[in-house]
Amino acid sequence: MRCRSRNSSHALAAHPSAEPEIQAVIGRVAARRAAILAVTGRADAALDRAWARAAQPGAEALSVAASNTPSLPAAEVRRLLDEETDVVVVDASRFEEFSTMSIPGGRSLPGGELVYRIRATSPPCQAMARLS
Repeated sequence: MRCRSRNSSHALAAHPSAEPEIQAVIGRVAARRAAILAVTGRADAALDRAWARAAQPGAEALSVAASNTPSLPAAEVRRLLDEETDVVVVDASRFEEFSTMSIPGGRSLPGGELVYRIRATSPPCQAMARLS
């Protein structure tokens, strides 16, 4: 199956989508495919140019703030962790960032993994927020 944007005829061009989660997954998959093409000597994919022409952000450019996710101040998170037993802290930042700085007890679900694995958290997540 070939995925084409309105502005590019290349098979790896990103599909314009209103859903940030889908954009992130497409960005990761397309970047991975472009890397494979580069390693195999077929680096003429022009993925970056096609993505820019489609006016879509790269997967790395997507942020929780951009998707209008509610945020919680750090003090509120501390209060919830101290008072609640059924609180799960999930960190969607890259694993390198999570390893450097994260809330103790938080779970790393970087990028697209969050979309696929959030329902498997225990206890199940009832609400999500960006920490500010």
